[in-house]
Amino acid sequence: MKKNMIIAAAVVAAGLGATGITGALAASQNGSKDTAEMQALMSAKLSVADAINAAEAAQPGKVAEVQFDLEKGVPSFEVSILAADGTEHDFMVDANTGKIQKLAANEDQNGEDQDGDENGENDEGDNG
Repeated sequence: MKKNMIIAAAVVAAGLGATGITGALAASQNGSKDTAEMQALMSAKLSVADAINAAEAAQPGKVAEVQFDLEKGVPSFEVSILAADGTEHDFMVDANTGKIQKLAANEDQNGEDQDGDENGENDEGDNG
């Protein structure tokens, strides 16, 4: 009986250890991405204020959100502007050149719609 409990405890401990290692590896990979993004932000030629000014010049309104991202090696700010009529306009501002690009309505830089589902699918998996 005691031998079975020791074996069971060892199996549980091994399972927990594997889970911890997997989590640590995932955190390490995310950490290196975060480090690369921080380095890109620190070396960017434009500041957050510059990106906001560029987006507001393209679309007057109130800034709802600003996010920095390193997409395919290109550092950029995604700026969401809420227009006076209540519509949201999203812009990508290149953090080095200042080049601004308007994103499609209800789509962010990852190709996801505003509720976070890819390909515009709703909760049931249907498009539309």
